[in-house]
Formats: sequence, C-alpha cells, structure tokens
Amino acid sequence: MHKKNYSLTNLFRFVDLASKSTYASGKPPEPTSERRDFIEYTFLQSDWSYRDSFTGHTKSSGQEIVRFRGKIVWSNCYSSCWQRRKAGKNKKSWSGFPS
Repeated sequence: MHKKNYSLTNLFRFVDLASKSTYASGKPPEPTSERRDFIEYTFLQSDWSYRDSFTGHTKSSGQEIVRFRGKIVWSNCYSSCWQRRKAGKNKKSWSGFPS
C-alpha cells in the first residue's frame, strides 16, 4: 500500500474542479475513449487526473476515477433512468424518477 501524500480536502477540491471542468462545462468529450461505446471526459492538474466514463442517454451508467500520481485514490459509480411522462394537458416532460 502506498503512502497517502495528499489531504482529503485537496482530493475533494480536485473532484469538484474536475467535474465542473468536464461534462458540466459544456465542453465536448474526448474524441476517443478507453472503453468501446463509452463517452469520456478527462481533466489533468499537476499530480491529479480525473476520468468520467459513461454510456447511454436516457438509461445510462458511468464511473468517475481520480488518480494521484497514477494511483487510483477515489471512484464513483452512477446510473440514471429517465422516463417520459405527461406534465399536464398536452405537455410532456422528462423525469429521473419512476412515476
């Protein structure tokens, strides 16, 4: 096991900055991905790297990975399922929650 040379505060600051600098920023994803049929965003800063890799659209799943000096120090798996449902007379909306 390697010695931790970073603080949790720095880790969480990096995750926040990386997530705001990738998908949430509106920037396009990477032109190629490590995994076939996945969309990926990456962010690098000093000893830190971030990769968000996901597949699907209305039904999707993905994983965020943070590395410090090449070693994985944090990860997050997520999924969503959006359903179309009526929002009122002749109106439709999307919801992330089952009706």
